[in-house]
Amino acid sequence: MRFTTAAICAAIAATSLAGTASAAVSDSDYIRASRCKGIAAGLGVDAAELTGFVRAEGRTRLPVISEQAAAAEMKGRKSAAKAESKAKFETELSGVCAAYAGAPKAVAQR
Repeated sequence: MRFTTAAICAAIAATSLAGTASAAVSDSDYIRASRCKGIAAGLGVDAAELTGFVRAEGRTRLPVISEQAAAAEMKGRKSAAKAESKAKFETELSGVCAAYAGAPKAVAQR
């Protein structure tokens, strides 16, 4: 009886972990994309593609990862809004962040 209960618990745990492990985009990429979304908002640039990407990828994230992403977004927004650093963030937005604004599969293949 104990063996059956343990086997069932192990199967349930493996099934629930399989959903999070099969994510095409890593947690760090998700956090970076959230930062890019914040940078776009701070610069006043249309962030519709980034918003869609972050929303789609955020559905399967653990709460701690979502919290880190929200913090990165807020920090990116505040930093990009500063007048003296706009050129740096415009470069980042058109460079590194461009991968997240496009197709999510391109990010997974990096």
